[in-house]
Amino acid sequence: MKIAIQTWGSNGDIRPMLALADGLTQAGHTITVAISSIDNKDYSELCKQLNIDYIKVPESIIFDMPAFAQKTFRMNTLQ
Repeated sequence: MKIAIQTWGSNGDIRPMLALADGLTQAGHTITVAISSIDNKDYSELCKQLNIDYIKVPESIIFDMPAFAQKTFRMNTLQ
């Protein structure tokens, strides 16, 4: 079966989906992953090793991770 998986986020969000894709590949399926990496990490080598087709969408994301983290640390979650 041909299966497409779309995921986004940082490494901790994306790696579990790659593990899922690897398991599905080992079960005989053809997998394509579309990844939006907010830290602009390239997963092409890893996907190649796992025999998974890889699409990086978009090619680059301008996202200030440290500023986002600082903003979330200052948030009042009770509001």
